[in-house]
Amino acid sequence: MFIGWSLSVKGIGQEQVLPHPWRAAAGVTLINAGVWSFNRFVTNEPFARVSGKALLRNLTGHFVWDNDKFSTNMLSHPYHGSLYFTAARVNGLSFYGAVPYTLGGSLMWEWMGENEPPSVNDVLATTFGGVALGEVSVRLSDSVLDESKQGVERFFRELAATLLSPVTGLERLFSGRMWRVSHKRHKPRVPVVVGVDIGVGGISAVGMKGAHQQVSPYLRFSLQYGDWYAAMKRPYDCFSLKACLSLAPTQPLITELAVEGRLWSKEWTLDSPDARGSWELVQLFNYRHHKVAGEDNPFRYAEAAAVGTGFHWQKGSVGRQPRWSVQGLAKWVLLGGVITEYYRVIERDYNLGSGIGLKGAFCWTPFPFLSLGVDLHATRLFTWKGYDEQRLRRETLYVNVQGDKGHFTLWQVEPHLRLRCGKRCRLQLSGMLHTLQMHYSRFPDRVMRGGGMSVSVGYTW
Repeated sequence: MFIGWSLSVKGIGQEQVLPHPWRAAAGVTLINAGVWSFNRFVTNEPFARVSGKALLRNLTGHFVWDNDKFSTNMLSHPYHGSLYFTAARVNGLSFYGAVPYTLGGSLMWEWMGENEPPSVNDVLATTFGGVALGEVSVRLSDSVLDESKQGVERFFRELAATLLSPVTGLERLFSGRMWRVSHKRHKPRVPVVVGVDIGVGGISAVGMKGAHQQVSPYLRFSLQYGDWYAAMKRPYDCFSLKACLSLAPTQPLITELAVEGRLWSKEWTLDSPDARGSWELVQLFNYRHHKVAGEDNPFRYAEAAAVGTGFHWQKGSVGRQPRWSVQGLAKWVLLGGVITEYYRVIERDYNLGSGIGLKGAFCWTPFPFLSLGVDLHATRLFTWKGYDEQRLRRETLYVNVQGDKGHFTLWQVEPHLRLRCGKRCRLQLSGMLHTLQMHYSRFPDRVMRGGGMSVSVGYTW
């Protein structure tokens, strides 16, 4: 709640840092050294026992598609990449200038941080996902910081900024900026709207093994940074963030995480004086991992590396809300993951692939206290590289496989109804309908269907 309040109050931008490329490279190296040391000497992970022979094999061998579990490949690796990206950003590198450091940190880890073969999907997820999560964390921590404050408020602002971006906090600690007082305004304030909802939801799925249900409480965060229709100068001057934390022990802690960051935009000229529009190019990150009994469900899906192009449009206003708002995107997925019924190797029970998709959003606000909306997603992923059963049994660790060869189409419809109670409170009723059509090259086609309903109360800053 303090983070949300800090992001919404009128703060000041922080001092621009001169570029320090070598210091950024040292930061990336220290991150890898620290993570490897923890894995090797604290948790004593087998993969962290890197010998000279393993190092030589990694440097001279080929990349593979690894068999780590879903959350590791699609969430942990992007978070790891965000640390590399942040190390470059806090040392003065631009958005695009920090991307090579993220890629370099990922390659360093793949070649030197593990005794397992380097993974092509890890490099893609760490680099692209790391850029998305890293820039979001840098922007949010910077919005919280205010070097004109002192005392208790300054302490909590620095703490909140460190929680949002640990690398930023460490850099400020060791440079002395954490306790320095300044009264200069370096950057204009960016409008930020934060929402927190707590509620309970139920999901059900019908697949090959029958029907299953799961009910659990949750905590949902939503954030809108910047104005989608304002002039844009830099990447991620505008982005949205959605995250859902499960409060049930039967579910993963993070069940949903989605980022949409604008890379480029152009104003859409409209004749109507009360209408606004823009064309855009955005980066997308999407992670969803709900569990139901038997894991026979379409709610486990991720896009770690994706971009989209499309438009935003809104018209009219009711109070502070537009009466109509529409978004449409065509997206290209470089790396995605979707559940499969057959491929079971080590910790992997999902396919990796690439593909295309569409995304749409519509919201109607007929009254200041009522809004109705729906989000639509359609994505087709292709798994290009299949496997031979006999070879798979012989070369489990080194097999170069994306999963079950075929294509997989996911349809998602998510309607919602929102009632405003006063200026900041809200009551929301949400639903979701998911259909996963699975076309295998070697197995019979399958269809999984799922749905759910949730109710929550929330507060907006």
